[in-house]
Amino acid sequence: MATRKMDAGLHPEFHYEQRLSPVRARIRSWLLPFIRREKDILVFIQSSLRHPFLDWYFPVTSNLGTHTFYMVCLPLLFWFGYAPLGRGLTLVVASGVFWTGFVKDMLCLPRPLSPPIKRMTMSGTHHLEYGFPSTHTANAISITLYLLAFVTQINDIDPNTRQLCVAALIVYCVSVVLGRIYCGMHSITDLIGGTIMGALLWWFQWNWQSDIDAFVLNDSWFVPMSIISVTIFLIYIFPEPVDNCPCFEDCVAFAGVIMGLLPGCWRYAQSKYSLSGSDRANVPYDYQTVGLPKSLGRLVIGVAILFIWRMVMKKILYTTLPPFYRALNLNIYRKDYLPAKDYKDLSPYSIRAVPSVLNLPQAPIHSMGPQSTADMYEQLDAEKENERGLTERRRMNGSFVAHQNNFNKPASNIRKLDEKVNLDDDDYSEENKGNIVSFDTIEEPPLRYDVDVVVKLVVYAGIGWLAVDLIPVFFELSGLGVNIVARNQ
Repeated sequence: MATRKMDAGLHPEFHYEQRLSPVRARIRSWLLPFIRREKDILVFIQSSLRHPFLDWYFPVTSNLGTHTFYMVCLPLLFWFGYAPLGRGLTLVVASGVFWTGFVKDMLCLPRPLSPPIKRMTMSGTHHLEYGFPSTHTANAISITLYLLAFVTQINDIDPNTRQLCVAALIVYCVSVVLGRIYCGMHSITDLIGGTIMGALLWWFQWNWQSDIDAFVLNDSWFVPMSIISVTIFLIYIFPEPVDNCPCFEDCVAFAGVIMGLLPGCWRYAQSKYSLSGSDRANVPYDYQTVGLPKSLGRLVIGVAILFIWRMVMKKILYTTLPPFYRALNLNIYRKDYLPAKDYKDLSPYSIRAVPSVLNLPQAPIHSMGPQSTADMYEQLDAEKENERGLTERRRMNGSFVAHQNNFNKPASNIRKLDEKVNLDDDDYSEENKGNIVSFDTIEEPPLRYDVDVVVKLVVYAGIGWLAVDLIPVFFELSGLGVNIVARNQ
């Protein structure tokens, strides 16, 4: 029997009311009308700004919020002498992904419906995620505010350079935030929620950064133990979404980065390869000493190590963990993950799952119309609401009887395809089953396995640790550093 697969947040309303706690359902029902009322505004914005260049520009700039972008760019700050800045930015980015994902799965609010909104994206799965609040917006706001505060506090920077940096940050922020509406991926309410969360995360990190650094860089073993324990606890209490939504995996990945990065900073600060004094845990780097060839070597080799680690560890973990899960009869507590007893071999999956800058879409994916059964349910809800309003007006005009049969006419642009829906689901009465519809273009959500959570946690924790500890040590040992050990002797 086929299983019903829908875009996150777009099931009929009773589907969420029955599955969410009263508090979650109440907050969702309060916010949902704001999102739905923005439909005409979003259509107007899209139609007013449409241009071939923007159709390419905004989807491409949305890549500034992807795993690959952060994995390549953030470690560079550590490797080239800006570890405190890199640590602060990584914390606000990872916190933004985690806490916006936390709220998304808690409230289960949908993205703007297409049609009438046209969606443009460089990802094939974003429509499966919830919309409120916008993670891209939260990160764009927090990164922009953090870097603006950083640039403005530097006294020895050239005024023209400072103005150029400010202008570049504004362009970056506007491009990402406005692009979420232009691409049809978020409502204005989503952007407001993301902006508030991004600003709060920046404020907390910027004002408490010295205290956070003092805690992370002290000598006690309590530091790594507490960081690892808190991270695992936060993953454990992560809300269970109603739909099969991929938000959780992104949050696990970034939580893993923090779980590896902060203990890595703690260990590196106590090593002989770190700077001392106020720059403790900063990676030694001096361009005059290292030079251009070695600097490029640090960049290429460092990034290559991270990608190789991710590929190799996924291969190892997807090969070894399933038998271990079966032997101990382990079962993840989340409902949309396939247990190890129901599949055999994941070793090919581990290689295919490794994203790369080489296999990113070459052009934005444009879509107009339902992409899943969830889109169609939302469309049906809207049409039925319109018909109910029309029926009420006809009743008031005394012509209800003449037009009564129009209420039950099916929408002309919808056709039945029952195999995509589980008609035995308790959500559907006998009366409603006849109205269930589907399109043959429906996309199945990616299959998830019980070992995925541990794999992501280990892989991304390793990336965080490698970036701030093992790779900087490798630079010194391989001759790509400044020979800090000899200097300290």
